[in-house]
Amino acid sequence: MASPIDPATQRKELNGLIEECFKLATVHVRYQMSKLHKPGIMGDLTAKDIAVDAIAPLFTPAPDGFIRHLSESFHGWNPPVKSEEDAHFMLISILSHRVKQHIQIMMRESDPFFAKILDSLNYHIKKEGLIKTEKLKVCYISLTGSKDGEMEYCAYDDLLKLPGTMFAIRHISIGKILSQIRKDERPAAIPLLALAKRIKEVNLSFENPVITCHKTETDYDVDSLSDLAKKAVYQKLRHSYLDKGKLNGQETVLMERAIAEMLLDLRDGGIKPGLYHYIEMIDGSICPETFKQRYHNILEYLFRVLKKELAQLLSVRHELSE
Repeated sequence: MASPIDPATQRKELNGLIEECFKLATVHVRYQMSKLHKPGIMGDLTAKDIAVDAIAPLFTPAPDGFIRHLSESFHGWNPPVKSEEDAHFMLISILSHRVKQHIQIMMRESDPFFAKILDSLNYHIKKEGLIKTEKLKVCYISLTGSKDGEMEYCAYDDLLKLPGTMFAIRHISIGKILSQIRKDERPAAIPLLALAKRIKEVNLSFENPVITCHKTETDYDVDSLSDLAKKAVYQKLRHSYLDKGKLNGQETVLMERAIAEMLLDLRDGGIKPGLYHYIEMIDGSICPETFKQRYHNILEYLFRVLKKELAQLLSVRHELSE
């Protein structure tokens, strides 16, 4: 593929490709966010902001200055690209994978429960002797390291077709999931972050939800951890705002109730977009402008404290993999 330092005609073609990828990725972002139960991970970001971040790795130059991700995919695509229609389908497929991966990374960064499950999965991958591979900047797990043409790359929707009992974290076997998900004779590969998402959905829906870390043989009682984190946030709220006269007693109770609702949503898939929702549902007399001026920064800060407390209680590492 053209290098950024190539002649003007090639730069123009490259810019045109980037623009087309940006438009397609934006459409995919909006579609993926519409499927999320509570798309609060977006925060104040727009679909266009997320699309830019999602496709950026595809256009990162190699040390020699050339951009190779798409060209390597083109040459290794199966079945081979022989027409404009084939090329367009390939491009849409690549961008769809990138958008899904990027959104799932955002979920990890915004959700301590998701991050802890991902840490546990990385332990299982090593224990079961599984292989991690990367395709189009998406991390996959497989039983073997077969070549692209010999591998069946599965998606989150394929995981939904398997029985929920297979994702119970206390007894999980990724190898069994890989064997069950196969559609033909080719070995299967499943996206790491999509698997973590499915495990969270299944395990936190139990009556007494528990997240298990097999590496340390520790069971984390989600209800107890949630209560501890919430109490720590309440203490911070009272010390930093009530005791110093920045909020009155009624406003402090308002913040406590909002945090409690946000914690429930965080466990149930993610907070809703726009923090104002959590104030409005408790006190509808507070208008958006008043919220923005008086409460937004406080609630945003307290939510960061909540996630930090949960992460510390879960002993979550912040890297994507070990």
